[in-house]
Amino acid sequence: MRDRAYWAIKDAIIHCRYKPGEPLLEERVSRELGVSRTPVREALRELQRDGLVRYIQGKGAFVADISIQDVHEVFFLRRVLEAAALRVTIQRYRKEDLEPLIELFSGLDRKVESLDYDALFESDIRLHGFIVDMAGNKRLTHFVSVLGDQIERLRRISATMPGRMRQSLEEHRAILAAIQARDVESAESHLMRHLNNVEKTVLVVSGY
Repeated sequence: MRDRAYWAIKDAIIHCRYKPGEPLLEERVSRELGVSRTPVREALRELQRDGLVRYIQGKGAFVADISIQDVHEVFFLRRVLEAAALRVTIQRYRKEDLEPLIELFSGLDRKVESLDYDALFESDIRLHGFIVDMAGNKRLTHFVSVLGDQIERLRRISATMPGRMRQSLEEHRAILAAIQARDVESAESHLMRHLNNVEKTVLVVSGY
């Protein structure tokens, strides 16, 4: 039961169903999950160790806020790691490796119009995953995966800005086109612009 509560609460935090600063009342959470308060209490303590939950004496558990430093550190690492991967990926990929991404992005306009955010999040994950994984560097892939939960949480926060999903789609298409042209400088420039824009959006949405 504790593991079930842990993964359910963690998923809700990462996907912003529980928002930064929101109180996590054991009674409410246990009712929502259909479990007793004990596994919820244990899960919250474990999530505190993960940095996703914080306790305030006399008030209880809250979803951990995202600090300016958190945002800057995650995006600093993304810029360094993804740019390094991108330069290698452009040299290594085969035409058939890229075709599924090209097909995926060709049909996303209607997803924006219908507000199908899950499809847009999936395309985001697929493109950045392609850049990292195609580089063929297991250690680099591992370092990026360590940031996975934080990246996903910030991705979801940025998407709450009106118009951001459409802008992100266009930025991703520019990156993809440069990769397809094997233009390293253009691809890296578009990638940096995209990551900078996401970082700025997260800071604005978070009230900084």
